[in-house]
Amino acid sequence: MQANSCERRIRLELTLREVEAGSRVIADELKSRRFEVPFGRLSEMERNEHTPNIFRLYTLARICRLRTSELLKWYGVPYR
Repeated sequence: MQANSCERRIRLELTLREVEAGSRVIADELKSRRFEVPFGRLSEMERNEHTPNIFRLYTLARICRLRTSELLKWYGVPYR
């Protein structure tokens, strides 16, 4: 995911901190901290040091304006 997510984030002109802040908004909206993507965790995901859970994938898909299925492909998960 690291190259794809980082490239997408940069294309959208979003900083890691802006993604983190956006994830807090989504977590608040959904009333669950499981959707929050902390700065450090996002950085680890972009360096391929951490695989996000389904809640964070959902959050990243919303922030990066992608289908969740696209993010699943980045991790080699087939989607039909």
